[in-house]
Amino acid sequence: MRLSLRTRTNLVFALALATLGAIGWVSFENGRLLARNDARVSHTHEVLERSARLNSHLAESVALRRGYLLFGDAKFAEAFSEASRSVSADLDELRRLTADNPEQLHRLGALQPLIQSRLSLLQQSIEAYRADPGNRAAQANYSDQGTGLREQISNQIAEFENVENSLLQERSASEAASLRLALRGFAILCLSVFIVLALAVWIVNRELTRRARAEEALARQERLLQSILDNISDAVIVADAAGKFVLFNPAALRLHGGPPFDAPLENWPEAFGLYRADRLTPIPASETPMARAIRGESIDGEEVFVQSHQQREGRWQLVSGRPLNDEQGRCHGGVLVVRDIDDRKRAEEERGRLIEELRQALASVKTLSGLLPICASCKKIRDDRGYWNQIESYIRDHSEAQFTHGLCPDCLIQLYPELRDRHGS
Repeated sequence: MRLSLRTRTNLVFALALATLGAIGWVSFENGRLLARNDARVSHTHEVLERSARLNSHLAESVALRRGYLLFGDAKFAEAFSEASRSVSADLDELRRLTADNPEQLHRLGALQPLIQSRLSLLQQSIEAYRADPGNRAAQANYSDQGTGLREQISNQIAEFENVENSLLQERSASEAASLRLALRGFAILCLSVFIVLALAVWIVNRELTRRARAEEALARQERLLQSILDNISDAVIVADAAGKFVLFNPAALRLHGGPPFDAPLENWPEAFGLYRADRLTPIPASETPMARAIRGESIDGEEVFVQSHQQREGRWQLVSGRPLNDEQGRCHGGVLVVRDIDDRKRAEEERGRLIEELRQALASVKTLSGLLPICASCKKIRDDRGYWNQIESYIRDHSEAQFTHGLCPDCLIQLYPELRDRHGS
């Protein structure tokens, strides 16, 4: 089954909209994935930054303890206390940031007592210096103990950061792969939308071109049909199911003396002056040719006498009609073809009148035929009863001929010889 232009266009644009929806969904999902990967990468960076701050605060606390031992300034001791609190805060923040990573939490759990021991030794060193500034041996002992703890702490922090760096690399690679995948999918979907829309434009343009050609062909056919209707001598009248005129040609205008005016079907006999062949009986509204055609009947060569305001003298018309049916056979109106036969009818009537007059004349004429017995001497004719009659009487009785009497030249000389010398022999 061939789909209509509207259906095909709707299908193509529905496909385009579905593709756009897929682009939106894929973009949304890729955005979520990218945001999640970016958050994980940012989280790893934050962990590494916090670890670096922890290492920095540890180094700062060691430097402040050394500054206090060198200068004995209480400000270094106060700064050391602040740095120690910062180290504890850094450890708490790292535990919070790595709460979803049990291995890193375990490493932080092992690192925390080492850091506390390191800070405790530094604090003891400051207190010992405050109590006995000249006791260098005690300070050397604290330094030796701190060196071992520092190496352990450095190793633990390095291991912790190596794991985070590995996670950072893995997550960065995943983020880059997701981005490439998102860009590839987006490009494919955009290309699909472009192809679908190009296909839609092609289909629409092809159908519009085909429709333009069909409309041009239809226009040519309409012009040809209109030319045929305009040039045929018979009147063509088309009405819809309600009896309203929808088409008529110039011959119909000439036949009716103007455009056929709209009138209800029940008023057609009076409006158009339609009479039967006797010229006296109006055709009932339900029996007019157009009403019968609209009902689905076919009319072939029916003679109608028309005598209306436009045709006061009256004229004979020959009417043929057909119903206008659609593909399902439903009638939507009727069409009439009307031919003016007034001249022919009047000629027929005149011929009939002449024939009747001739027939009556011939009926009144008496003719002689057959063998007539006539006397060779006196020229009398014997009738059917055996009587001999003068020829004049016989012809007068058997025909419409009348006689007048006169003399031919021979009889005139024979009866009146004296006239011979006067006329010469």
